[in-house]
Amino acid sequence: MSIRTNTNALVNPSTMRLTRPVAKAAPLGLVRHLAPERLALYGIGIYLIMFILAPVVITIPLTLEPFLYLFCGYGCIFLGMAAVRDLPKAQHSPVLAPSVVNVWFWMSLTLGIVGIAFKLFDRFSVRAAEVGANVIQEREAMAQAGANGVSVVAAVLYPFCYLVFFLYLARTRGKKRDWRFIAALIISLAPGVIAISMGGRSGFMVSIAFATFCSIYFGAFRIRLRTVIISAVVFLILIVISSVVFVNRMEAVKVDPMFTVYESGYAFTDRPNAWAGAALSGSRGFVFYIYFTVLMLLQYFVHGVFEFVYQYQHFSQAHLWGADTFSAYFKLFHMLGFGRDPFDLTSSVSPRTGIYTTFFGPVFLDFGWWAMPLLALFGAALKKMWCQALQDDYSVAPLYLYLAIVVLFMPVTNLIASAEGMYVISALFLFWFVTAFIPRSVSR
Repeated sequence: MSIRTNTNALVNPSTMRLTRPVAKAAPLGLVRHLAPERLALYGIGIYLIMFILAPVVITIPLTLEPFLYLFCGYGCIFLGMAAVRDLPKAQHSPVLAPSVVNVWFWMSLTLGIVGIAFKLFDRFSVRAAEVGANVIQEREAMAQAGANGVSVVAAVLYPFCYLVFFLYLARTRGKKRDWRFIAALIISLAPGVIAISMGGRSGFMVSIAFATFCSIYFGAFRIRLRTVIISAVVFLILIVISSVVFVNRMEAVKVDPMFTVYESGYAFTDRPNAWAGAALSGSRGFVFYIYFTVLMLLQYFVHGVFEFVYQYQHFSQAHLWGADTFSAYFKLFHMLGFGRDPFDLTSSVSPRTGIYTTFFGPVFLDFGWWAMPLLALFGAALKKMWCQALQDDYSVAPLYLYLAIVVLFMPVTNLIASAEGMYVISALFLFWFVTAFIPRSVSR
């Protein structure tokens, strides 16, 4: 038995999911750019452009085998994508019922706010961080405090913030939006704001990218000259502000900002060339911040590939079989008394820890060349989720949109292993599982 709604769609009583006939599911407008193959190619293209522009010199010897691993890794992902049909055979498009979207919106909003509260409590009360403390001191304090019950609850709950903006757009699709649009956006960006306040740039960029991808998916983002100009200006302002804060905090602890572009973790494999060094050392004031921002951004963006080369060349231990990529779960098992701390495991086999090594760095540490079939399965799963998301499957769409960001930034870092990505993916997977696979009775 099905219940007909006023939109000529049918509600399946056992699953609370709408089914409606579709003539043809095909990507339209900007949405087609969210296809996994396109995003992978965009990521490679952006990286190559940044590398060409970067005024750096590579400080390590380059060998063929690490690049062959990267080539084969990408090849297996593309092969997995190609194995899945562009469009599924199903003749109906499953969509979450509006009542379920509404319930999950308020549930995600509540869980996200509680998670943020726990995260701030853990930061300023349990770990005793101080407002205005420099990044280095705060990170040291956070690391020394270690994991605790409050931080675990925060890590589980705050990723639901990402769902808030997506579900708001789902609730208001085709309707006029009001002030709650800004409120939902602020909640969704809160994890990124917290991350950048602690010196974490990747978490901030992930939050912005997720909100952007959600807007594109729902058609709330239009490419107009004014939009492009405003977005570019805001992005540059945010980058410059983050650099100014970073420089000021370095100077507060008696660290020369020039030291970071020559001796920091991301400068190990790509240091400024003679021209960039002279331009930076000869500038002052606002011009210095501009030079410093551009140089640091380019170094930060391109160093991962060469860090992977260095990691591959100096790896001689046993593989970790998931302890690096899925460290969040290994950390939980360790807290429960099972197994070693994943950080200790990674430190024992990696020549340099805490450094971006592209998407494939953690994958190589975990599985080596045995990762190739897994990467093909990953590519096939991405394509399948994309096909479902195209048919307005709101259950899987949030998870796909996050993994789309992972694909885009593959040449830079692994956003499953970093930026607390595994926690976010777990929350979005839970949303998918509960809304798509657990039968429910209709309550109307």
